[in-house]
Amino acid sequence: MVKRPPYLVAYPMNREGSGHYRTFEPFRAMKEGGHILGSISETMVPAEYIQALRPDKVLWQSQMTDRQIEVIKEYRKAGVFQVYDTDDLILSINDIADSNVHRQHMPTILKPAGRKSWRTWTV
Repeated sequence: MVKRPPYLVAYPMNREGSGHYRTFEPFRAMKEGGHILGSISETMVPAEYIQALRPDKVLWQSQMTDRQIEVIKEYRKAGVFQVYDTDDLILSINDIADSNVHRQHMPTILKPAGRKSWRTWTV
């Protein structure tokens, strides 16, 4: 009997940048290689829907809004196995040198939002 590959639901941060190279591309490669089944979604579904889908794992990439954190907590209560990925840059946003070309595009709200999200996972 052939064992079914794990079913993964992934919620990327975005379609470009880190969402592309940390979620979309690895997901595509693993799916094409037959290592996983699943889907990538940019819209979070309620916990009761995810329970019906019964994924083996849910991957969150840098989800930090209050609503995203609320859904993560709902999934936890529902017993869904979750993996959280975030860029260490988010937690050190205030430490980026002013000379960094990306500095102007990094809102200062990211650091407190990242910390709040991190606390959700370390409780």
